[in-house]
Amino acid sequence: MSAGPAHFEREKEPVELFMRMPITERASLSSLKEVMVPSVSGTLVPLSELVTVKEGIDDKTIYHKNLKRVTYVIVMWQAPKRALSMSSSR
Repeated sequence: MSAGPAHFEREKEPVELFMRMPITERASLSSLKEVMVPSVSGTLVPLSELVTVKEGIDDKTIYHKNLKRVTYVIVMWQAPKRALSMSSSR
């Protein structure tokens, strides 16, 4: 999960910071659904209230970065209309 960019004096570009949960907390779909994330109002809600899980198989492409294999997770998300109206009223 991206924690956002960090700006360091010696770097020309922002450095993206990533957080990773322990393997025990991300090993199953049910444990991922229980991850608490902040809502627009600041209260914590379980991830399961914000996502719809669709299982499927996609083409397998092997990506590399610095000669090491990497995996990209693609998330398609649309904010609920209520959340959009709340955030635009600020």
